[in-house]
Amino acid sequence: MTLAPSWKPHYSRFLEAHGDLLHLCAHSHHFWLDRTRDAQLEAWDDAARLSDRKWDRVLGEVLPDVQARLAARLGVSHPERLSFAGNTHEFFVRLLSCFDEKRPLRVLSTDSEFHSFRRQATRLKESGEIHLETVAQFPRETFSERFAQTASSGSFDMVFVSHVFFDSGGVLPEAEKLLRELATTCRMLVLDTYHSFLARPFSLRGLENDIFVVGGAYKYAQAGEGACFLYTPPKAEALRPKFTGWYAHFAALSAPPSSQLCGYGEGAWRFWGSTFDPSALYRLRAVLAFLDHEGLTGEKLHQHSLALQEGCLERLRKLQAREEWQRRLQSAAEGVVEARDRGNFLSFKLPSGQGAEIQKHLGQRKILSDSRETAHGSFLRFGFGLYHDATDLERFSDLMES
Repeated sequence: MTLAPSWKPHYSRFLEAHGDLLHLCAHSHHFWLDRTRDAQLEAWDDAARLSDRKWDRVLGEVLPDVQARLAARLGVSHPERLSFAGNTHEFFVRLLSCFDEKRPLRVLSTDSEFHSFRRQATRLKESGEIHLETVAQFPRETFSERFAQTASSGSFDMVFVSHVFFDSGGVLPEAEKLLRELATTCRMLVLDTYHSFLARPFSLRGLENDIFVVGGAYKYAQAGEGACFLYTPPKAEALRPKFTGWYAHFAALSAPPSSQLCGYGEGAWRFWGSTFDPSALYRLRAVLAFLDHEGLTGEKLHQHSLALQEGCLERLRKLQAREEWQRRLQSAAEGVVEARDRGNFLSFKLPSGQGAEIQKHLGQRKILSDSRETAHGSFLRFGFGLYHDATDLERFSDLMES
């Protein structure tokens, strides 16, 4: 694979601040574009200049622009069906609160969901509020068949599944085919794209009438915390989430409150919460505008990362490993998910506890990585983003040999 020209100049502030550290955590905390600092200051200046009137600009100009750019990236035709919150956990709880059944909700998911879902679902299972059934991600070769079979036989209220799994880095097997099947077998299908948005080419075109999608800007959207989104299909217009904030009826703010039913706004407004920090939207707007201007599609972003991933694997294979932990890492490299089925990071599956151990050794060599402990074992992860180029691969080799 051929690497594109370097984009490092657009990340000068983060790169300078990290000094001689090699940051391989683009999948966890992605570096921010320099222009996001300007966007942050723009939000501050708007508040100083407009005070309360800033919301006219936030909701009348910034929000519609972000919605339109996001909709184009997601392949959906109705930008107004996108709502925002500070985190995806808020959306998950709000979606669950849409059901009026006086029985435990039946929820199907996997054993490899990120903690924002896993922890809350586990607690609700403990309290008897949901009946949670999970399907193992591994072996990945049979996942699609096993998951579809379970979904078709369970009468589930909600199916929640990731597009790219945070532990293995693997994409949802047979994603488009599986999602089409799932849309017909459950009342609410939710796709978590946090580890795939702007990291894997993917379009909701053909699915936008059936699927709820969550994602956010902390990772590959490169805009930091506080800008998570929810796409809701047309059928969401009939839902009345019990976990609701005053922004869900923002358009009727000047009208007297109803003494009967709780009202909701049109489109995706019913899934908004309450007062939020709008600076995250300014930052996300700046990133999306930059990517649009540079013609950086999901496909191009993924190919850039993939070329670096393969280059890293090649250097690992050639490494003259002098220490035992290096040999373990080399061995684990043989088991990473194939390139065609991978997101924008490498994940090395190791026995429990070894991921954190090797992460520490790498840190001593000024290589920043991260690790996650799961029921499947320990996963050490290297993430590659737009701020990496071929010089980082050479530096990786030099640091590993040091």
